[in-house]
Amino acid sequence: MLASNLRSISERVPALDGLRAIAVLLVLAFHLTPDHDSNRGLASLYFKVADIGWIGVDLFFVLSGYLITSILVRERMSARRLLSFWARRLRRLVPVYLIALLIVFFVVPLLLGTYTVPTLGVQLPYWLYYSNYVPTAYGDLGGRVGMGHFWSLAVEMQFYLVWPVVILFFPQHMRLKATVALLLVAPCFRWVAIVNEAPWHVTFGFLPSRLDGLAAGSLVALASVRIASFKRVHATEYAIAVAGGSTLAFVAWYGLAGAVFQSQGRIVEHILRITLPTIGALTFGALLVIALRPNIVSAILSWRGFSPLARCSYAAYVSHYLFLPELLRQMPPSVLQGRFGLGQNSSSFVFFLVATSLAFFIASLSWIFVEKKLLRPRE
Repeated sequence: MLASNLRSISERVPALDGLRAIAVLLVLAFHLTPDHDSNRGLASLYFKVADIGWIGVDLFFVLSGYLITSILVRERMSARRLLSFWARRLRRLVPVYLIALLIVFFVVPLLLGTYTVPTLGVQLPYWLYYSNYVPTAYGDLGGRVGMGHFWSLAVEMQFYLVWPVVILFFPQHMRLKATVALLLVAPCFRWVAIVNEAPWHVTFGFLPSRLDGLAAGSLVALASVRIASFKRVHATEYAIAVAGGSTLAFVAWYGLAGAVFQSQGRIVEHILRITLPTIGALTFGALLVIALRPNIVSAILSWRGFSPLARCSYAAYVSHYLFLPELLRQMPPSVLQGRFGLGQNSSSFVFFLVATSLAFFIASLSWIFVEKKLLRPRE
């Protein structure tokens, strides 16, 4: 997603490509595996992972917080360099997103006529990156185009506008404290929202409710600069990663991963709405620390096969949900079951393979014709 393709860093730490690849595959599994049955024990293990695949966005947030904070600290941010930083971020992230908006808002309705051109009121939240605050922006466009995933791009863009200013004006000894404070703000915000019976999109998509992932990554970046012992992995990082991963696995296994999307529910579901994103943030923060140091985990994550997936992760994320409603209309898993005699889960998995292949095909075109040219160093 937005944390992808920062070359100067990723070349030094190939394991980051592995984390990006895992993040995008989790999100794709969550969105592109419809009509499945997760209640078949080990036979449905993949689908249990898919149920909690939304946690991949938290991994993207952790990577974004780490990479952006690393850049800001390394460049010793000044007011002039701050403008340069924003310009580079916009150059990297906005073109693919704007092309996607132009296609769904104008090209498709005007050329194909499948729906009318949306009104300015519908379009503005996406153009101005505040769709995460608009409940209707989490739905489909004309029943043909999925737009709900753009909330996360809005969250990160808002973070990119605010966080560099904090790094610029806060003295070094205050940055770590401010980051820890942000890590605590998110679950507190979610708790207050739930007490006030706020709908699920408030606790899932508002910037204050998603600061823990971004703060966890930023904390790793700042700690790597300030703390000398950070150069080696401690038992604490492994313990956090294992404990957090086990908790997420437990939640997925018992079918509780969807609690974050419920506005009403039992006490346990309210608790999960508050805690799951923070558990994900801490788990992935610890995994990031491990990946940054030489060990068996970083060696696995540095596998070259992850590189093309990581390179295309941003465009795959932008594109995959856009075509999902139409693909479900044309080739729903039920049709696959009837034509090929597949079972329920088998047809869902085939749909995932087809949709994922399409997403990465589109992302490859984006990389070749748009992103690669924009990332090329200027003469």
